[in-house]
Amino acid sequence: PPVAPRDAAELRMARLWEGVLGTGPVGVRDDFFALGGHSLKALELMASVRAEFGVDLPLSLVFRRPTVELLCEALPEAAAASGRLVVPLSDGGDDRPPLILFHPRGGDVVCYLNLVRELAATSDGPRRVLGVTAVGCDTDETPLEEVSAMAERYLAEIRAEVPSGPYLLAGWSFGGTVAFEVAARLEAAGERVAFLGLIDSAAPGPRAGAVPDAGDDDLLRHGLAAGLDADQARALDEEALLDAL
Repeated sequence: PPVAPRDAAELRMARLWEGVLGTGPVGVRDDFFALGGHSLKALELMASVRAEFGVDLPLSLVFRRPTVELLCEALPEAAAASGRLVVPLSDGGDDRPPLILFHPRGGDVVCYLNLVRELAATSDGPRRVLGVTAVGCDTDETPLEEVSAMAERYLAEIRAEVPSGPYLLAGWSFGGTVAFEVAARLEAAGERVAFLGLIDSAAPGPRAGAVPDAGDDDLLRHGLAAGLDADQARALDEEALLDAL
């Protein structure tokens, strides 16, 4: 049976989960994604947490703390965590170099949840996995528009976390374009890139240097970031969203 909330914070958080997921009762150790959560639901949850607790939690935190219990424990650490672009997605059990996954167009790395779990279940055991989120994904910082600018910023933060190679890089969709650019810069600096994975990405070329046009998921993401609820955000077109921002 679900473990019931044990204090006021867990009770408030559990109620938020029930509202976002449309299910209940939610136990404090139930997994968000096992209950039907996904990246857009996680966005709604973070917006609800902001409204309820007055705290901005980075979206990537749902990877590491996918239960009410663990998310409540993270509330005091939110301010320190919110500015980081390179975030841990999985802890490794050995000294193997980490796999570094780059955000797709939406800016967050929740899309890699299943991949990270599959990697942890391999016979080699869990590998350390890091995710690179977009500038402005979890903060008010102005997002970067050019891949070259992203690569420069991300590379500095990656090397602060992983000072030397070999490097293992990968990205889905637009994330593959960014991974390719970062790999090129690492090799130009004399570092070894042992693996570069482009997952359903456009072939690198002249058109790969800018962020693609926004889609429905991006509009919802930015609407939630502006303090709107999910229904309000979904109702906006791009011009109305710009006015709201």
